[in-house]
Amino acid sequence: MLGRIKFFIAEKGYGYIRVEATFEEFFFKQKELKYIVKKGDRVSFDLKENRHGLYAVNITPIFEE
Repeated sequence: MLGRIKFFIAEKGYGYIRVEATFEEFFFKQKELKYIVKKGDRVSFDLKENRHGLYAVNITPIFEE
């Protein structure tokens, strides 16, 4: 999937990604980041499910040219 970092709080180790096409938002933990990200960065990611619902994993920035 593709989305943008809605926010990321490094001190607490979590954030949210918003899918631009659908406005869905997915929680993520810092350990799922492949690179450092900041608010507004475009990213690709996969979804995984746990008892709380879907969350983002394998988060990788999309480097725009």
